[in-house]
Amino acid sequence: DVQKLTQSPTGQQLIAMLNTRSAEMNSALDSASRGDLESAKRALASFISEPSTQALLKKLQEERHG
Repeated sequence: DVQKLTQSPTGQQLIAMLNTRSAEMNSALDSASRGDLESAKRALASFISEPSTQALLKKLQEERHG
């Protein structure tokens, strides 16, 4: 199920967006691994709250539920 989503055109768009912010996402993962969950949450929240991300997440959800 997850594999289908990540291989869909919408999933690929979302992955591409994440890749453009790889430094920020890697920093968030590093923070989380050091126990600094607040920094990780802020980085992820920033990405997730962007209108373009919200639109893709909504589209993925619609694709998943048909």
